[in-house]
Amino acid sequence: AQRTPCRSGPNLDKPQPEYGFGWEVTGDHLIATRSKDDKEIKMKVGLVMMDRGTKYLMCFPKGSKSGYEAAEAFKYFIGRAKCQRFYSDNAPELIEAAGLLDWPMDTCTPGRHETNGVAEREVRRVKEGVRSILLQAGLPPKMWPLACGYWCIAHNIEMVDGDSIWNKRFKKGHFKGWRLPFFCECDFMPNPDDARKED
Repeated sequence: AQRTPCRSGPNLDKPQPEYGFGWEVTGDHLIATRSKDDKEIKMKVGLVMMDRGTKYLMCFPKGSKSGYEAAEAFKYFIGRAKCQRFYSDNAPELIEAAGLLDWPMDTCTPGRHETNGVAEREVRRVKEGVRSILLQAGLPPKMWPLACGYWCIAHNIEMVDGDSIWNKRFKKGHFKGWRLPFFCECDFMPNPDDARKED
């Protein structure tokens, strides 16, 4: 007898809903250095934020973990959009920042890192990307704040299967600016007329 497929499970042929920017945002801290003696590195931590609907990713270097600094990063990340849900670990500064901005928040289960796996995976992705471009550019670890900004933008504007995270986030087409290697040499000649105006 011919068996019929089970219909009790989810219908994978049904189109899945597309969630826009702000549907769910994750956040977790990246630790640049744990050494208190490393005085060259001013920015000790970074807040890695990722929108799960569009995969838009940013990292915000910070001098310390605080609710105020986290809230500033939250506002910059979300822009004029609205955060429907924020998910993170139980870090008190992230809970405080979400409260300051009235973001609905869920937290992972304490002691179980797998319940915050998405955010931790993005932190690992940023750290690996930053290490690789610092090594390629021949720069010291103290330059990591510049490298993480570059890497996140490069990640967001990359074309994958004919689309980019940049387009999904801003809905205005793909990134049209220059795509230059990190820390490449650029020659710039100012306009003589502008120089005279400044004098």
